[in-house]
Amino acid sequence: MALEDKVNGDEAIPFVIPQSDYDREVFAYHMDKLKDLEEYNAAVAQNKEDIGNLKDLADKLAPHLPGGATNEGAGRNYAELVADPHKALVAADSILGAEYVGLAKYVEKNRDEVLDKASPEQLWILVQSVPLYKTGKKEHDEIVDLVGKVKQIREAKSEQELESIVQKDVDASFKKLPVEIQGYVGVYQRDVQHNFVQYHIQRITEKFSKLFRNDKKEIDKEAIVKFLEDNYKYVEDFMEDEVKDIEPDEKKREKARAKLWNKNLKHQYVALAKALSPTEVKEQKTEDNPEWERIKAEARGQKMST
Repeated sequence: MALEDKVNGDEAIPFVIPQSDYDREVFAYHMDKLKDLEEYNAAVAQNKEDIGNLKDLADKLAPHLPGGATNEGAGRNYAELVADPHKALVAADSILGAEYVGLAKYVEKNRDEVLDKASPEQLWILVQSVPLYKTGKKEHDEIVDLVGKVKQIREAKSEQELESIVQKDVDASFKKLPVEIQGYVGVYQRDVQHNFVQYHIQRITEKFSKLFRNDKKEIDKEAIVKFLEDNYKYVEDFMEDEVKDIEPDEKKREKARAKLWNKNLKHQYVALAKALSPTEVKEQKTEDNPEWERIKAEARGQKMST
């Protein structure tokens, strides 16, 4: 049996039950566990000789493998994973893959509540970190273009790359100049080009800074939620359109739909979960152990370790 099948079997212990209603305690617990697994997995992948991180990773993985629900089974899994870093990394990738699917399904089912719980700042960061799709709605598509351009500007590594991002805007501005002015500034074209590029970059960044802001310059959460919901809806409609002609075989249709969901929606919902996670985890820890959280907060204020 393939490892991917084993870690998805009945004996595997999922971080998130996909069809559960939202519960902060459950969500916070699982997100904390998932964060640990991701961090140890990344550390071992970077340095397979680090036995400390390997042991920690094996400890996180062992209960999720067949037989891991028992002390004996978990112990056996732990020993096998510590003995073979490659096996530990393969297991981690498989389990993480399964858990991302479970987490995304969980968020999808509870999307309204998760969006409601997320802060305006969390949703604003989310908009800048996930793929955005044009829906055919003018205002929505303009936002997609603007966010995309700002990402390109931030990632540009040279003046030439910056020029290519705004070249159409520069050309349009140049053509608006009277013909005689065009002929005059042509002598100094390189300097003029540079100034036009800087002007349009500044114009784009200023427009971006006002995006999803109300009259008080505060983030408009309602507007961001509407934008994200339109984004999700577009992908859902695209998926249904792609599979509608796979008839009459419903199993084939479901398989095609699942493949599209995995490529286009899974990472959207995982990103939404991770955006909300820090505040939910913090609030749950404060509720579970208020005195310890108070001590940690005071220690951080004095730059001490706990």
